[in-house]
Amino acid sequence: MAWRLEELSGSKGVAAVRAVLDAREGAALNRRLEVKLARLLRESDLPPPVRQYEVVGGGFEAHLDFAWPAPKVALEGDGFRDHGKKSQFVRDRRRLAYLASLGWLVVPVAWEDVLERPADVLARLRGALALRAAVA
Repeated sequence: MAWRLEELSGSKGVAAVRAVLDAREGAALNRRLEVKLARLLRESDLPPPVRQYEVVGGGFEAHLDFAWPAPKVALEGDGFRDHGKKSQFVRDRRRLAYLASLGWLVVPVAWEDVLERPADVLARLRGALALRAAVA
C-alpha cells in the first residue's frame, strides 16, 4: 500500500490516509511490545502485574501498561514512533509528572530494551519494587 500512497502523493486526502495508517502501525507495534513485556514478566519470578491499570483523579486519566498498585510501581513500554513528536513528548512529560505527584514510580522501557537487554528490564523493575518495599 505504501507504493500506492507514493504514487498518489500530493493528491487530496493522501496525508490523512497516511496518518491513519501510521497510527495503526504504531498501535500494532505498541501491542507487540506489550505482548513481549507480558511474556517476559510471566516467565520471571516477579509478582504478576495488573495490565492496563487505570489511574483517575484531579481531572486526569492514565492507563498503565503494567502496574503493581500497592507499591505504586508501573512498567511502561515506550516506542519512538508514538513518543518521538514534540507534542507527544510534552503529553508524556505531563502524564509522568501527574503520576509522580500521586506517588507512582514509573519504569519506562524501550523496544530495544526488551529485545536486547531483557535481564536489565527485569533488574530495573526488581529495583523499583524493592525500593518501594523498603520504604513501606
